[in-house]
Amino acid sequence: KIAYLTFDDGPSSKVTGEVLDILKECNVKATFFVLGSMLEKSAEGKMALKRMVEEGHAIGNHGYCHKYEVLYPNSYVNVTAFMNDMDKSLESMKNVLGDKFNTRVIRFPGGHNSWRTSAIDKVLVDNNYAFIDWNIINGDGHATTLSKEQMMNNLKRYVKKMDRNNDT
Repeated sequence: KIAYLTFDDGPSSKVTGEVLDILKECNVKATFFVLGSMLEKSAEGKMALKRMVEEGHAIGNHGYCHKYEVLYPNSYVNVTAFMNDMDKSLESMKNVLGDKFNTRVIRFPGGHNSWRTSAIDKVLVDNNYAFIDWNIINGDGHATTLSKEQMMNNLKRYVKKMDRNNDT
């Protein structure tokens, strides 16, 4: 069995460095879905993005603004706003990593299946984008603070449910 470890909404000046330290210590690679706006908030975010690449992690695009009301008005994807947001985020990453950097892997803010997105699916295919959603979440991104034990229990519960799934 294979698990793909992904992180969204960063890089954070508070925790991304610690996450990278743990991944390095355990010799584990992950995919980081970067918010372009986070890169403009601190020098630590820019340094973390460079470190992600230097240490061999995959980089995906999570957009720039992460504002649902802009990207998905009335729960329908606004194709123009969404694509412009992805382009703006990619430009922020290129400002840190150089013009040769590119990624065609995205993660929808809030998830692809959370919104009515059929209008954008063909646009993504036509522009060689791939999107990656998640299928297990431990609750670390929720508004309420969960303890380490609660997050581990959530993770174990979801993994157990996935065990009944025959996807390989």
